[in-house]
Amino acid sequence: MQNLFDALRFSIIIGLLVSTSVSHADPFDQCRKAKTAPEKIESCSSAIIHSKRPPQLERAYLRRGNAFMELNRFSDAAEDFNALIRINPSVAGYYDNRLNALKAMGNFKGALDDANAAIRLASTASFTYRSRAIVYDAMGRYEPAIADYTSALSINPRDVGLLIDRGKILAKAGQNRDAIADFARALDLDHTAIVAVRERGLTNKKLGDFNAALDDLTVFARLEPQDSEVARAIEEIQARSSPQREVEPKPSQPIERKKAEGGISEPSETQKSGSSGTGFFVSTEGHVITNSHVVEGCSNIQLISGLSLPVSVRVLARDTANDLALLKGDLKPSRAATLRVGVKIGEGIAAFGFPLVGLLSTSGNFTVGNVSAVTGLRDDTRYLQISAPIQPGNSGGPVVDQSGNVVGVVVSKLDVIKVAAAIDDVPQNVNFAIKSTVLTNFLDASSIGYSTAGPQQSLQPADLAAQARSISVLIRCLK
Repeated sequence: MQNLFDALRFSIIIGLLVSTSVSHADPFDQCRKAKTAPEKIESCSSAIIHSKRPPQLERAYLRRGNAFMELNRFSDAAEDFNALIRINPSVAGYYDNRLNALKAMGNFKGALDDANAAIRLASTASFTYRSRAIVYDAMGRYEPAIADYTSALSINPRDVGLLIDRGKILAKAGQNRDAIADFARALDLDHTAIVAVRERGLTNKKLGDFNAALDDLTVFARLEPQDSEVARAIEEIQARSSPQREVEPKPSQPIERKKAEGGISEPSETQKSGSSGTGFFVSTEGHVITNSHVVEGCSNIQLISGLSLPVSVRVLARDTANDLALLKGDLKPSRAATLRVGVKIGEGIAAFGFPLVGLLSTSGNFTVGNVSAVTGLRDDTRYLQISAPIQPGNSGGPVVDQSGNVVGVVVSKLDVIKVAAAIDDVPQNVNFAIKSTVLTNFLDASSIGYSTAGPQQSLQPADLAAQARSISVLIRCLK
């Protein structure tokens, strides 16, 4: 009998231990720490079932709703955003989230209602007017879209992305002169706004100002040579131009002229059918950072890492004003970038990328230099000036310090647009990178975790190149 009592007592103790360990499992904490969309959906669903506190429920519904959006499960996302609004109907951002889900489902009336609700709640926030403008644009209602972009710009007049977006709508509405003024203003504020150069060129073509159009489009084509729409526009202008006008690219730029002079081989089929750029992993879950303009207008985006086959990825977030994009696919790296905030003038840096695919090495290109200045053109604090040589295709690649920490994201040589048009060449050693502070803000806004570190022991150049290569990927944009 004593043995029976001892067995019962032991089973009770074990049961209490198990119960205690289960009670320590916090579903909300698991929801908060989940990385991938399926993990967020599973863990946040458990948190929603077990949590009774409204702030936790809000966070769980928000994370699960955004995960559904990431997987294009728009109806499920809308239901979660419905729940959010029932819990806390005073947050404009919740209506903005549901707006995006409804718009993706084609429910423009519901999306417009949510946009109006967001504006009522946050009438001094530019994003609410921008969101309603996007809905109006999708509905083909250009005039109210223009009015909303104008309202957003009255709140944030130096937002380059807003200026470019309004310019595009103005061009759609046939208000081409006003559109060109917006693109010019955007370039005055940010010389790296490549989309503004492209759109101004196409708009000038519509106006019949072929000389101005050709100036912009030729410069853009030097930087992004595989944009098919721009290539067609240049061909059409060439057909209208007099035979004496020089419209062929100059010897310092084209593959064809260099091939005749130096025996360089024909561009690959990849170059002919799309463009390419560089990116780098910021998480071991497979999140990749690149420039926004690298993935502009792509019908399919592929990553190539090392000797792996191309892997299709999707765009999770874009910041056109700061030229950043966040990509995600099924490719998971063994290591990701470690970010460092704050560098000093004169520090040694290196850039890694995949420039001029089909001409230069497919294993990547490593160049070294220094931080020439800690601001960009006109003292723009978002940028570093670097002396490391870069070429078309380096866009979106990492700039690393001597320890291998990422301190910036390469931007194409857009600071010399006017110089390129005037002297038919792109000066070397005056290049720019987006600061890691801008990158971390972008990642924080997208709820993406990342690693940071300070300056450490310097690596030998070969080791530094290997480390930079290990986090970098070739990005192929198929049009």
